[in-house]
Amino acid sequence: MTSITALTRSPAWALVTPFAKYDRVRREIDTGARLGRAEQRLMWLVMQDRTLTLRDVAEHLGLEQSTVNRQVNAAIKAGLLHRYRESRGSAYSLAATDQGAELFREDLTWQLGLLDSALQDLPAAEREAFPDTFARFIEAYENALSQSAGSGSPRPS
Repeated sequence: MTSITALTRSPAWALVTPFAKYDRVRREIDTGARLGRAEQRLMWLVMQDRTLTLRDVAEHLGLEQSTVNRQVNAAIKAGLLHRYRESRGSAYSLAATDQGAELFREDLTWQLGLLDSALQDLPAAEREAFPDTFARFIEAYENALSQSAGSGSPRPS
């Protein structure tokens, strides 16, 4: 068994504290937002593509269709989304209501303002490079997880 002391020598250890801090900040943002995280994800997808079905949403989010159905029904009940059919017999598509679109815009504007403010605190060269570097890191992190899952690597239970 690897000791914690040995783990702290890993270059990845330098990311543990920032990730923990990001999780805390993200929870605070979720608390301050008008929409919940599930609602934000739904609105993000619907506002980008007007022809999404429940199946499309489930695929985009990597969730079970039953989970998406519950979340969509809650968003419809809250007045954020509505269902419609393009033609008879076709699957229902989802669209934002005016209220849902406005709440999403308010939350997104607030959150983008926070990100812009944080970026402004970085030196200019870092500020310009950070979004691309961060996106590449997240992609690599996601790939590492996929490879770990496929290799049967031990994971905590």
